[in-house]
Amino acid sequence: MEPLPEGFMCDLPYYKYAKGYIVQLNPEYRCRVVRLISHRYRMPCSESKVQIFSSETGEWRESVVSSLQDIRPNSIDCDGCYAIASNRMLYWMSYGEFLLSFDPFLINNSVRTSRKDGDEDITDPSYNMSSD
Repeated sequence: MEPLPEGFMCDLPYYKYAKGYIVQLNPEYRCRVVRLISHRYRMPCSESKVQIFSSETGEWRESVVSSLQDIRPNSIDCDGCYAIASNRMLYWMSYGEFLLSFDPFLINNSVRTSRKDGDEDITDPSYNMSSD
């Protein structure tokens, strides 16, 4: 089986601080694992499937995401197949074409693709995750 690009991200601090320097686990702490479902030999398209695991439900859900820019599935860098997490976003690099970013905690959000020349930065406000 071919490896899938995936990323892991947690939201909110793991510890919650109370008066008197008491440290306790934060009950609102949550994590997501995101897998980009790759069909290596498929034609470029603006819609792709992702699988998202939620620590709150303990379940995987499959969603369809879309972008204004067509993405070639075989252009995502799969050496290691992991995303970089920063500022509540997961980032995947392509082979020199674009940077794909994704916020796994928002239902209605935007996907952003940035070209390496920096001239094009597309935000698609109609990007939706729709659970099957």
